[in-house]
Parts: sequence; C-alpha cells; structure tokens
Amino acid sequence: MGLIDDKRNIFNTIAAYKSMESGLELPDPTDSISSINNLSKDPSRFLVDLLVTLIGSTGLVQSLGELMTEFIRDVEDDLKTELKKQAVTFNSDETLASTNFASGYEIPLSSLDVYEKLKTDPSSDIGNLLYSTDVNNLDQKLYNAIVADGGTVNYGGLLDIVYNNGADTITITPSNTSLTIGSFLENYIDGLDLINEGEFTSDIINLLYGTISSGQDKNLQNAVTEEKLQAVIEKLINETEDLSFSPDELRLIEQKAREKNEAVDLVDVGCSDRVSNITVDQVQNLVNSNTGSTNPYGVGLNYLTILDDSFASGDTVAQQNASTIADSFLKRLINAILQNLIRVSALTPDTRILFAMVDGLKNNGNISISNPFDDINANRNFFDCVVKNAKSLISEYLFNLVKKELLKLVVIVSKIVLKEKYDAYIRIIRSLFQVFDTVASIVT
Repeated sequence: MGLIDDKRNIFNTIAAYKSMESGLELPDPTDSISSINNLSKDPSRFLVDLLVTLIGSTGLVQSLGELMTEFIRDVEDDLKTELKKQAVTFNSDETLASTNFASGYEIPLSSLDVYEKLKTDPSSDIGNLLYSTDVNNLDQKLYNAIVADGGTVNYGGLLDIVYNNGADTITITPSNTSLTIGSFLENYIDGLDLINEGEFTSDIINLLYGTISSGQDKNLQNAVTEEKLQAVIEKLINETEDLSFSPDELRLIEQKAREKNEAVDLVDVGCSDRVSNITVDQVQNLVNSNTGSTNPYGVGLNYLTILDDSFASGDTVAQQNASTIADSFLKRLINAILQNLIRVSALTPDTRILFAMVDGLKNNGNISISNPFDDINANRNFFDCVVKNAKSLISEYLFNLVKKELLKLVVIVSKIVLKEKYDAYIRIIRSLFQVFDTVASIVT
C-alpha cells in the first residue's frame, strides 16, 4: 500500500469514529484534504490536517495559538543545541590567541544582513517590530556599530564590533583571546537571542504579506530576493535536490514579490482574487495582544481577527468564503512558523556571523561567506541539518497534539462500544428472563 493510500485510510478511519461519536453520517473527508495527495517531505501539513479532522477548524486556531506561545517559548534551546553541533571545529581546544581571528575578521555587511534589517533604526515604528526589546541583543549592537562608524561596540564581553562605512564591512574581533575556540563558540551561541516573541510574530506576518519589508521602503528587487529565499527554504523543507528555479517558478516568485512589495496578499477564492492587506499598526496591535499571553486559543483567534480586518469592508465575496479563507490562512501561518525557525537558525545577522566565524576558524581565516544562495548550495549539509531539526521540532509538537486528540477519541468510542455491548447483554438477559417466565407459566 502506498503513502497516499495510507493517509487516506487514516482519515477515513478517523471520520468513521467521529461519525460514531456524533451520531451523524459525515461526508468523506478525503475529498478536501490537500496533504493526502501531497508528497511533501514535511509531515507538519499532514498533522495539521489530522487535527482539523479530529477537532474541526477550532483545532487550527488552537494549534496556531499553542505553537505561537508554548512552542516558540520553549524551542530556542533546541535550536541552539543544533547550532552547537554544527559549530564543532577540529581545533576547538586551541585558544583564540593562536588564531588569526585574534586580529579580527572583516565581513561585507551585505553578506551578514541578508534581509537588510540593520538599515532600520530599532527605535522607529518598523524597527520596534524588527528588533528584540533587549538593547544588549547582538542585532542592536550591530546597528549601534553602524551608527558609530569606526567606533568600537562591545557585544556581551565576547566580540568587539567595528563598522567601516567606506568599505561597508563589519570587523569582528574576540574580546577575550584567552578563551578556547570551543568555549568561545559555545558562549556565543548561548548568548544569542534567536527567538523574541514579538519579533517572531512580525516575521511570520511578513513572510505572508511583506508588511514589514514594505514598511522599510525596499525596492522590488529586494522583494524578489526575499521571495526567492523563501522559495529556497521551501525546497529545503521538501528535500528537493535542485534548488534552481524554472521559468514558471520565477514568474510566480516575481508575482508574489510584487504583491508583498505593496504589502498585499491576493487570496484565491475560486472565481476571483480578493485583496487582503495587513498594516504595520495591525501587526503592532497583534504583537501587543499576543506577547506573553497564556491563552493559546485567544492568540489563535487574534490572528483570525487580523485576517478579517485585512479585507475591504463590504467585501461580500470574502465574507461568503470566510471559513475556507480562514483555514488556508491558519495553515499558511503554521508553515510560516516552520520557515521562520529555519530563517532564525541560519539567515539572520547573528547566525551569519556564527557561520563566518566557524568558516574562518576552520579554514585559517579564509571566509567564504557571500550571498545566501551560494552559501546554501556550497554548505548544503549544514542547511539540511538545520532544516531537519526545525521540521522535527514542529512535527513532534504537532504529533503530540494529534496523539492527545486521538486518545480522547479512543476513550469516547470505547464508551460507545461498551455501552452498545452492555445494552446487548441486557437485552439477552431480559429475553432469558422472559423465557424463564414462559417456562414457569407452562410448568405451573
């Protein structure tokens, strides 16, 4: 039996038991479940569809809310553990003083700042969504170094950072060269702020709408580059060997980039496209409402609110298709969470600096870091490991949610079956008593 048949049988079995639970004959669920015929190597989409089958669309709201609260608050240590595995060097016991890193590594800013985050003032409205609130965060220190232009900015007692405006480069030098390479890299990774809740919220909305990128006044070429990176990440998730783009893929990328450059999302409702737009103020309100919340379902509902507000008032077509649009939006957001886990593990300034330092320490100061597309192709094993780790983390979390709901269904169905058995036994006993009464009447 093939994978598609296995998936279909799972959904049919669950549907049969859900029918038993509700006492209603439910329609065949496999007609509308895209993950059945999707041979993607990402199991999270299949698990999300299972949750919808088990507990309906509220399952999507709850799942998104739990992912954006409990999950992202706990997952950072796991991401750092994977980075530490990838940062192991053959010379980890040597002191930094014995390496040419002691004199500093000069790196083009464009190679570090893939998404041009560091061009935005952290105190601006957009910067408030882009940066961690921790002023000692490395991204904040990098921005301060750019402003200082030639002045030295220290980060966490680990790195001295100097920006050279003329060459548009960042020079990083270890603050304490008596540390071993291994200790230094471990301390560096431990100090990273990979996931800031508000920033993460902004990121996943930006992945769908381009709201933040558009607010940075990026040009269309910037938008195309970001959309290409998103498409490459999707290929990595699906374990696609060839990361190049066909002409059709490039056309779709450029079309999506144009939409995001205007901070809109065209929602296909079958007969037409509806324009959905999320503003910077709406993202800020979402961040304020959700950050620190202990109500996962409420967090999920807040995303539906921002979706409802994204359509023009009086858009009756969007209103008529609200349920379908909401389900698609929530699924895309969950996929965006996975994409962003990969992005924060490999494509942000702090992780790009880690990549450059490890590269230099392994190769006697020769740093090959350049544009992210070349880096991904040249270091496929590193990126495959990061992607595999992110997929495993989110799939394990979703699997545990599915398992919990399946166990609930097992209990409910077991009670129904036992009750049916009990009722059958009672009928048999009553019929035997009737036989006894009949025999007694005959005998007497």
